[in-house]
Amino acid sequence: MDGTSISGTGTWSGEACCAGTLTLTGAIAHDSIQVDVTLVDAGSPAGPRVIREHFDGTLVSRTRLQGTGAYENSAAHVERLQKQ
Repeated sequence: MDGTSISGTGTWSGEACCAGTLTLTGAIAHDSIQVDVTLVDAGSPAGPRVIREHFDGTLVSRTRLQGTGAYENSAAHVERLQKQ
């Protein structure tokens, strides 16, 4: 795949925390991926809370993505995603 758009929807949950729905949009080019993820925390006491994150990464093996993620208004941080 090269220059392919990706998108999807699903659910998420945090460890001993919160849960909700998510949407993902982005693109794949060669071994690189760029995605924008929008998470909605439906269980927030103050009402639904929206969390947005951008991820730029590279497929470093058949089962691992590595790159940087950044939430809105925050500094980028290293992320490693492992398929199990």
